[in-house]
Amino acid sequence: MVSHVVSDDALIEFSLQLAQKIASMSAPVVALAKEAVNKSFETSLAEGLLLERRLFQTSFAFVRIMRTREMPRLYLKFLTHHCGNHHVPMAAG
Repeated sequence: MVSHVVSDDALIEFSLQLAQKIASMSAPVVALAKEAVNKSFETSLAEGLLLERRLFQTSFAFVRIMRTREMPRLYLKFLTHHCGNHHVPMAAG
């Protein structure tokens, strides 16, 4: 799958701009999108569409979670589940 074609000379600059754009997005939602892409290689079209729908709906749950006091606990639970303990930021103290 190709989303952009750039010349060799523009590759580094384009890649950095794209990385910066992705980094500015919601980390949990980016993780969900990454999960969908990774799973797409392992599943049928029907299963992939079901997964995509579930992840899309899950992304809206983050809006609700971010507005509650439970956000830090639930966010860390999400990160632990999807990224493993080695990517979970540790609290200072």
